[in-house]
Amino acid sequence: MTHRLVVFLVVFVAMSLAFVPLLSLYGLRVCPVLTIPGFGFGCYYTSAFILLTNLTNVGVILAARHGERRYLPRFFRRRRNRSWIYAGSYLLATIVALLLLQVLLRANHLSTHSRGPEILVLASFLLGITQVYGLNWAFEDADDEQDANEQVGFRKRWLSHVARTMLPVAVVGTVLLHFLVRQAESFNNGKIAPLVSHDTLIEQTSYLISFLAAWLILTFIFHFLSERDHVGRIQDHLDHLRDMNFNFRSRPGEAWGLWAAILDQLNAFSKALGERTRLLKNFSRFVTARVAERALHQELTETTGINRELTVIMTDIRNFTGISESLSPNEVVTLLNQYFSAMLDVITHFQISVDKFIGDGMLAYVECETNGDEGSDITENRLGVDAALAMIERVEQLNGKLRGMNLPAVRIGVGIFRGPLVIGLIGSEAKLEHTIIGDTVNRAARLESLCKELRVSIVISDRVWRSLEDEVRGRFKSFGKQAMKGIAEPIEVFGGPSK
Repeated sequence: MTHRLVVFLVVFVAMSLAFVPLLSLYGLRVCPVLTIPGFGFGCYYTSAFILLTNLTNVGVILAARHGERRYLPRFFRRRRNRSWIYAGSYLLATIVALLLLQVLLRANHLSTHSRGPEILVLASFLLGITQVYGLNWAFEDADDEQDANEQVGFRKRWLSHVARTMLPVAVVGTVLLHFLVRQAESFNNGKIAPLVSHDTLIEQTSYLISFLAAWLILTFIFHFLSERDHVGRIQDHLDHLRDMNFNFRSRPGEAWGLWAAILDQLNAFSKALGERTRLLKNFSRFVTARVAERALHQELTETTGINRELTVIMTDIRNFTGISESLSPNEVVTLLNQYFSAMLDVITHFQISVDKFIGDGMLAYVECETNGDEGSDITENRLGVDAALAMIERVEQLNGKLRGMNLPAVRIGVGIFRGPLVIGLIGSEAKLEHTIIGDTVNRAARLESLCKELRVSIVISDRVWRSLEDEVRGRFKSFGKQAMKGIAEPIEVFGGPSK
């Protein structure tokens, strides 16, 4: 900021120095009264006006930016109001300069019906606009105290943006129009003697046009440098969004017009993405990421559920009742947390959805994105069996960790069955649960119960076994048809690996 301020001050002082003779020539060309004291008087007076204006502005700027904040009204502490503060300082300096002009005219026994006030007002506009645009670029930081919750309509911000962009052009047009009209009036009325030749008059007029063109370019340079800063702020915000940093917030108080509106919308967008991410993360802890995504996209609308054919996995810890009797409640919780964490790592790796935890058991199901397409049943069966085999291996690794924690080792049984079921939101308007229900779930539970009787870790149905590759099939052996409680007809089952 210091570097920018130095650049602006150098440019502004140079412009002010060039302003002194030009403003004096301006007065000679448009005001009959000012032609009497001459060019020198105009230069002295213009220098005094510019010096007075700059001193007033320095005091106001320092008070607004570095004054004791607790003693300043809130209006002066907000960056978006600084343009009004600068305008007020120019208004004050202009009033004092006008009073000084009246005193000087009376002291020289000249008419007070001068067009000097018109010239001073236009000069104040030129200097003031350059200062506002330049300082808004130099002071790129935002105030600590700004009303971040203030809502400004899009229409109002658009009008503000257009006004800020078009104001310099409008002021240049006004100055040129004033110069031409007043000079024409003076010549037509014969109030100004032709003190200079026609060529000299054209030359002096060209000075004014050249200065206004240079002033317009300079002002727009500050304007577009400020806009480039706003583009940088927006790019910085987008970079944070790309890096998944949804807690980042831009400061709309640094911007103006449509840029402030864009930063407001980016903040709202970051907030919405952050809330969505937190919701997805927290919701996924209770269901699965896929179910959470469906909920966020409002795809979970059927409270009666949806009929699907899925591969269901049921797991259980063998003899967990006996294990828990020898442990304290805290140790039981620690054991279960370690076990479920390990199982969830495996389940997540195979993109399998966990429906719920039932005591020391776990109910899960395999649902590919292509569910219902040809061959999806084979894919889902293979994923279920591969996950079950990986879970058995993971339990062996977990037991080594449990022994280091002075906790007993565990063994698990896994049942896998494929068939029709109902999946979706089950319950009432007061209480809903996303779950799977049907005979397929019961059969998977019965297969899991056979693990202990058949002395194997995994029991699968014949349909699941037939969909496996030959290498995986070889890891299971047939136990024929097994009668199970609650199921009328026996089911052919395959089990493995042998314990």
